[in-house]
Amino acid sequence: MRGNAAFARGDLAAAERHYGHALDADPSDEASRNNRAACCLQAKPPRPRDAMKWLRPLLHASPPNAKALYRAGRCCIMLGELERAQAVPSAIAIACSY
Repeated sequence: MRGNAAFARGDLAAAERHYGHALDADPSDEASRNNRAACCLQAKPPRPRDAMKWLRPLLHASPPNAKALYRAGRCCIMLGELERAQAVPSAIAIACSY
């Protein structure tokens, strides 16, 4: 995927564009949502609020997406929401038990 190649070479703007095109074609594409959130977290400065926007649908899936939960935990820490971040490990354990 072009987005993954752009991300690997550190071209986050191009990666976000490619993941955005994938989401335009299929808004339910979990990998592209997750990867777009990863771009937001790798940005200088990081954009945790934007990342959460992309992760939110994955957090409400059944079962929740474990990678999205991990990234949401990082977002919570960056945003100073430590109580919410502390809940992430148990949510990941539940998601991985399905």
